[in-house]
Amino acid sequence: MPLSHVGDARTFEQPFKTMIKYSRSACSDAGLVMESSERIDEDTYMILYKAKTSAFSWGEIVRVVLEKNDDMKTVMRVYTRKRIGINVAAKGSYTNTLFSSIESNIEFGE
Repeated sequence: MPLSHVGDARTFEQPFKTMIKYSRSACSDAGLVMESSERIDEDTYMILYKAKTSAFSWGEIVRVVLEKNDDMKTVMRVYTRKRIGINVAAKGSYTNTLFSSIESNIEFGE
């Protein structure tokens, strides 16, 4: 399945490069640690993060894919997967946390 069809998506009326900056900031604010980032093609950027493990959780892996829709619109897709399937203490999804953080950045122009 292509990257563009996996995870929860939201379209933001922001330029592609701005959304790369906002998504990195949102993930950092959520306590995620960047594993890798890669420009897939001219209009697609992917960043992989991991959530820290704790005494109660093995953590999660979070993938953020940004797709340029046009000059002023970018689709952000977030997919979260538990590191271990039976990891009941894992957060489960970072989607709402990341989308809310980006909305705040847009609203306050950070």
